[in-house]
Amino acid sequence: MYAAGDYIILEKDGIWQVSELETDTKSGEVLRYILKSPKEPDNTKNIKADSKMLLRKVISKDDLTDILSRIPYIRTIQAPNNKIREELYETAMAAYDELEWIRVIKTAYLRKEEGKQMPFEEKYSRQAKDYFHLEVSVVMDIPFDQVEDYIASAIADDLW
Repeated sequence: MYAAGDYIILEKDGIWQVSELETDTKSGEVLRYILKSPKEPDNTKNIKADSKMLLRKVISKDDLTDILSRIPYIRTIQAPNNKIREELYETAMAAYDELEWIRVIKTAYLRKEEGKQMPFEEKYSRQAKDYFHLEVSVVMDIPFDQVEDYIASAIADDLW
């Protein structure tokens, strides 16, 4: 059950904020959530309360701070070939987990630096960055376009 103001993660649709609850007038049971996009406030959607698309709330500020401090130590995805690597990226993205998003971002970045990045890696990296950066933005209450600098600063602070 979510409350108005909660940020939630939707399967295949990223992060949304609960703006309203539609309830049954007799029982008080929540029937639908009215959601708005944190990036585009005019973009809204209605989701049934029992929808399988509703995955979870975004993580807490403390948990996110812990994850940010662990970024330098998170392992990349290792695979013997591109077909398996793509499957591992897909599995990582389907977990809707911050650590998995970071693994995808780091792996794609390093492979790009080595000149080995495949087109599918750019696609997964963009999606992982969008999800993770938006979560950092809403949890830490910073503008989306400043998230990358915020993460870089958080990592640099931890390494010194």
